[in-house]
Amino acid sequence: MRVFLWLVGNQVIMTNVERVRRHMGESEVCPVCQGAMETTIHVLRDCPAMSGVWLRLVPRSRRRIFFTQSLLEWLYDNLRSREGLDGQEWGSLFSIAVWWAWKWRCGNVFGEQGRCRDRVQFLKELAKDTIRSHHMSR
Repeated sequence: MRVFLWLVGNQVIMTNVERVRRHMGESEVCPVCQGAMETTIHVLRDCPAMSGVWLRLVPRSRRRIFFTQSLLEWLYDNLRSREGLDGQEWGSLFSIAVWWAWKWRCGNVFGEQGRCRDRVQFLKELAKDTIRSHHMSR
């Protein structure tokens, strides 16, 4: 996950904008929503496929800043933040949600989409299990 977050911070994950920049694609449009250029921040935060998840995860008091920050501000601010929903360790929950946002996007694009009843609940439970495992390994 750390390597993935490093790739995100360096804006080199293979979005359509990156594919076009590398002369590997012809369209910068998001194949999921068809409504915007598929940049890193669009895939991970702004695409309707993920923004609804974030609206349920991000505390109401942080939503305005969460959805207006640049990619690097968004990453650094959320990875350092302790303020989360339901007492969750926000940095861990955020990291897991970013990774799964990319995983779900790739599933949508490449036709490997599995069913997930409630993505928010899935992310919360995964973060809780990850944090518990981390604390037990100390």
